[in-house]
Amino acid sequence: MAVERETLVSHDATAIRHIRRLDQGGEVLLEPGAQVEPGSLIGHNSSEELLHYLRVEADESRLLAKMLKQVGDEVKRGEPVAYYMFMFGLGYREYVSPVNGTIVTFDPRAGLIGIREHPMPVHAGLAGTVDEVIPGYGVVIRTHGAMVQGTAGWGGVAWGELLLLVDMPAAEADLVQVGPGVRGKVVVTGRYADLRLMQACYRHGARALIAGGIDQLAADEFTAFTAGMTYEEYATRYYSGAALDEDAPDGTDTVRMPIIALDGLGRVPIREQAFSILARHAGRGAFVDAQDQEVLSGNAPVVIFAEPDGAATAIRSDAPAGRVSLSVVPGPLRAVVPGAIVRVVGGPHNGHSGSVREIAAEVTLETGLQSQGAVIDFAGGNQAVVPLANLEILQPVR
Repeated sequence: MAVERETLVSHDATAIRHIRRLDQGGEVLLEPGAQVEPGSLIGHNSSEELLHYLRVEADESRLLAKMLKQVGDEVKRGEPVAYYMFMFGLGYREYVSPVNGTIVTFDPRAGLIGIREHPMPVHAGLAGTVDEVIPGYGVVIRTHGAMVQGTAGWGGVAWGELLLLVDMPAAEADLVQVGPGVRGKVVVTGRYADLRLMQACYRHGARALIAGGIDQLAADEFTAFTAGMTYEEYATRYYSGAALDEDAPDGTDTVRMPIIALDGLGRVPIREQAFSILARHAGRGAFVDAQDQEVLSGNAPVVIFAEPDGAATAIRSDAPAGRVSLSVVPGPLRAVVPGAIVRVVGGPHNGHSGSVREIAAEVTLETGLQSQGAVIDFAGGNQAVVPLANLEILQPVR
């Protein structure tokens, strides 16, 4: 059986419904029918449960640390709230706030400071109309345009102008191509992105990174590294004099760079159909939703090029409810049939697409094992037998 994804890519003027969710739950500020732009505020992530505690030096009878802030004061992430000097002034310890918030409690005997994190704003990210409001969760934005679905994503949501560093789907960007020109851009690096390329794009202020294939361990490491990177630390680490916090794309106080693997892990060329859409929209606004998703979980990462002012065509209305992105969720499992356009996931042909020539009840694979498989005709006249379990349907037979 293969996973069918009829909306893996869509061309211009395709209607799209996409959920912008509040990750931690919270208050939605919009009503159905509201018009939104990428920077429109749709709500705030709740802070009711986000109470952080900071323990400073104290003994049973008195507070040893010196307080710099009091109850009711607002603090920023990384800002000192207390310090402790010991060993006749030779030792010094500083206590900093882990979040942006307000000091709401302080117990001097226990040396315990309670900081309530400020609600984080959530913005639309793309232009369109609020089609539905899901209280406490988010909104469904209806728009239209073009869309490309990926295989895996890391690091959240971003938007910006699309920049292609390559002119062919099998090409691979070099580090020398990454410079100040990627700042504020959604960067397409070609068939592969390793840790060095991710770090280079991040250092120069890229909004997001898209590649055919990704080094998964590198993406995991990079995402963990950037998750707590404040603007102050970013500016210090990379000697950036720019006020990055003034143009934060998602309203957060951290500098993140979402990553999307369009076609798999490792060096995988971007499929032709997807690359043609990316190339056609180079220089235009792109919305990237990489919310730490994978196709196999039913929540696929996606790149959307919204054009709300043009004509739209109808879309499927039978997409499963409760998904993160109503426009790009996998459809029901369906058997591969001759004539279907499929993509290979895993194995020596990982990431390549072609058409199904025939189905065999039992075939001998290249590994020597016996399995149910399909004969696939690839571009260029090549042919291979691939297990059905390793196929994704890009275009089913009607």
